[in-house]
Amino acid sequence: MLAELRRLNSQLIRRDRLRQELVDLLESRAAIEPGPLTVNVQPQTNQKLTADNLIPILGRSAVEELVRRIEPTMQTCVRIVSVAPLLDDGLD
Repeated sequence: MLAELRRLNSQLIRRDRLRQELVDLLESRAAIEPGPLTVNVQPQTNQKLTADNLIPILGRSAVEELVRRIEPTMQTCVRIVSVAPLLDDGLD
């Protein structure tokens, strides 16, 4: 199971690189290759509310009070660690 997860993670990394390369090309007005596929790019914006962004607006004490009252969000990070040398699986 861990080997499969590792393989899939490497595919995600490759996907992210290809996606960024495509975005860069489209932003530079590159032509889309002929074929049955096309692309639709819709830029999106978002705002990140951080304590540093809010302090100038609300003041330090108000931001500290908000931080105390908001429940933290839990995230889990799974890292696959090799405990023995792996055979070359072509994932590098």
